[in-house]
Amino acid sequence: MAGGRSQVRAESPEIEVVSSKKKTVEKRKQSPTPAQPAKPPKAAKTTKAQPKPIHQWSASEDADLISVLEEIQINQSGPMNVFSNSAWTEAAEKLNAYNTDHSKDTDAAACKTRFNELKKMYRTFKRLKNMSGGGWDERNKRVIFDREWWDDWAQDGSQKAEDMLVFRYKGFPLFEDMFHLVEKDRTAGW
Repeated sequence: MAGGRSQVRAESPEIEVVSSKKKTVEKRKQSPTPAQPAKPPKAAKTTKAQPKPIHQWSASEDADLISVLEEIQINQSGPMNVFSNSAWTEAAEKLNAYNTDHSKDTDAAACKTRFNELKKMYRTFKRLKNMSGGGWDERNKRVIFDREWWDDWAQDGSQKAEDMLVFRYKGFPLFEDMFHLVEKDRTAGW
């Protein structure tokens, strides 16, 4: 046995002898041994759940959501402008009751997500409405600014500018309806 290595191990098909100037090393090959059969390739998963389609909200559905949330807020005993998880479930149930063909059933998470999007739009629109130099179109519920003003914002490229540019050609008819859902009630000390 030269060098403390058995001749049988060196000739075994699953062991490879690697030599260098300093020392000789045995490495195990990655082939399966008779005691350890090769693993079969994993089968593709066919039962993967399909992602839930994203609910596309229409203007009338937005108005229905705001109306339902106003009703819930009036009937709740907690602080204004705060909705519990049960309120979102109730809102989803009421919206689904309005939708008689059930082509777009909504859940509590969809209602909460949409309200948060509307709240962001409300705050952006409020910022626009309060800026000096603009006008107000009551019929279309939209702010009016000069073309140069909008072009300056378009060149800004920030997220704030992108949020404002959404309202360049359209209004936000839910602005007044959302006031009581978004703004703190100053008379109640909130």
